[in-house]
Amino acid sequence: MSNFTFEELKERVKALSGRVAILTHERADADTVGSAVALSYILSAMGTDSVIVSPDGIPARLAFLSPRTGVVADTDTVISVDVPSLEQLGKYGEIKARILFKIDHHRRSEEYAPGYIDSGCAAAGEIIFDLGEALAEEGAIGELPGEYYSAVYAAISSDSGCFKFSNVTPTTHRRAAKLLEKGIDAAEINRKLFDSKSKEEVAAARLAYSALNLYRGGSIAVITFTLAMQKECGADPRDLGGLVDIPRGIDGVAAAAVLKESAPGEYRISLRSNGDLDVSLVAAIYGGGGHIRAAGGTMNASGPEAAEAEIVSVIISEIEKQGIE
Repeated sequence: MSNFTFEELKERVKALSGRVAILTHERADADTVGSAVALSYILSAMGTDSVIVSPDGIPARLAFLSPRTGVVADTDTVISVDVPSLEQLGKYGEIKARILFKIDHHRRSEEYAPGYIDSGCAAAGEIIFDLGEALAEEGAIGELPGEYYSAVYAAISSDSGCFKFSNVTPTTHRRAAKLLEKGIDAAEINRKLFDSKSKEEVAAARLAYSALNLYRGGSIAVITFTLAMQKECGADPRDLGGLVDIPRGIDGVAAAAVLKESAPGEYRISLRSNGDLDVSLVAAIYGGGGHIRAAGGTMNASGPEAAEAEIVSVIISEIEKQGIE
């Protein structure tokens, strides 16, 4: 397997034919969904039909991106967008032989398929934006609809934390500026991404605050969100991604983790770093990956207390290993 250049990416996209399945990762966020939606508009502009396929479905909060969903069985070709590992393909990991190529921006991206990877981008949406620009410049596609530009903007804004994360570059802002020039409603997109919460999400946040624990002098914050808590608040597990912002936002916290029980004894891990700690190395221990300051994986433990004790121990070990004060 190998990674290819941007020019090769363009040619491979232009060569796609039949009906294309665009895979997103599990527990889909706006980057993977927005990038997939935007790519589907690019393919449509070239006369290629496509559908978006998510291992566990598209969260209701991202329905405003209007993803045209389908199933792999009804397609001829499969590609993935913003999916760094087979684990994050969930049930579709078993069809990796069918994945023609991937488009990704994660620094630690597993080689489950050949692809184009640009870890200098804050979001996969930045890659899709460049792809659309390049194809338009060479006349391969015409003007794209407004929905395309909104989807790309949502993707970029989502994975950059509304342009406040350390992965944002001057080029990220320039791309966003070009999207604003297209007349998108950035304020409304960001409201839906960051400021709009269901009653269930609010109830989940209340429970999460009550489960918050601090370790190592307050520099590590962890929330373990059990199946019982999920049942109590009635939230969809796919809509609990924002919980990690609760421990991450505490003053003095260098590393934050949320453990969401997905099945008895199984926990989805969301990790965040506010400093120099590379949490992707912690995630790698659990078969996951991601970025230096945002990553995730899956662990097994005998119970919530054991799971929390283990993740704290691993984070401390990694802090010491990386020589961080």
